[in-house]
Amino acid sequence: MHAMKNYNKIYKGLSSNEAAKSRKTFGANIIEPGKRKTFLSHYAASFADPTIKILLVALGLNILLFIENFNWYESIGIAVSIILATMVSSISEYGSQLAFEKLVEDAQKIKMQGVQRWKSD
Repeated sequence: MHAMKNYNKIYKGLSSNEAAKSRKTFGANIIEPGKRKTFLSHYAASFADPTIKILLVALGLNILLFIENFNWYESIGIAVSIILATMVSSISEYGSQLAFEKLVEDAQKIKMQGVQRWKSD
């Protein structure tokens, strides 16, 4: 109880005028929904990963330099690892985006009323 009295004396909150000015200056305290990315755009963006770029270079070199003694198993293994890594990354990113959108939607449903002015004893 004693701590709350000290808190009330230190922090009095915003007056109605201060709250209106703050809202005008900084905007309302809401989360704006961003542009939603499709799964394919996540998949395309996953090729920018440095590891995927290294695997793509390795696959290209494997095909170009070893064309006479071409080892299909090695090239197929590299290609499959590229496909798996990009798919896993894309699924993870897309799932995270959907979870965040759900979280924002749920947060918008929460109604809260704040106290603008504290009364000191």
